[in-house]
Amino acid sequence: MKAMMATILVLGLFPVANAGPAVSYSCVGTDRKSGLAVVFDVSFSDSIRDVGYTNQSVTVKEIDWKELETPPVFQMWGANPSNLCQRNGFGEIYMNPADFEMTPHNDTRLADELVSFKSDCLEDLKLDVEGVCFLED
Repeated sequence: MKAMMATILVLGLFPVANAGPAVSYSCVGTDRKSGLAVVFDVSFSDSIRDVGYTNQSVTVKEIDWKELETPPVFQMWGANPSNLCQRNGFGEIYMNPADFEMTPHNDTRLADELVSFKSDCLEDLKLDVEGVCFLED
């Protein structure tokens, strides 16, 4: 019991830098440049305690209904003008938060959220996506 209490105390002293998704959406959309289907996830998690969902990321999973071998993760937390398109220590690509928009869908029977994002960071994957997202249980 003492060991468990000590572990809880120690873990409580350190913020979780790369916490798992607290809220996650499954999404499907269309790339406005190519017209191809894009399947992606949007995740929000706490990267700093008591601040709220600060760690926002987009993971592109499929293009044209073909699963990507290495899905790129675009991270908005920690992005700034000097590190855009660079990779962080987890291999995530810093994306300008201004290139991401998420708004409630006006008919939640069809989708939970409308999402658009764009990135020209990857040489072989330039994206300008508009889609709909569904909250995962």
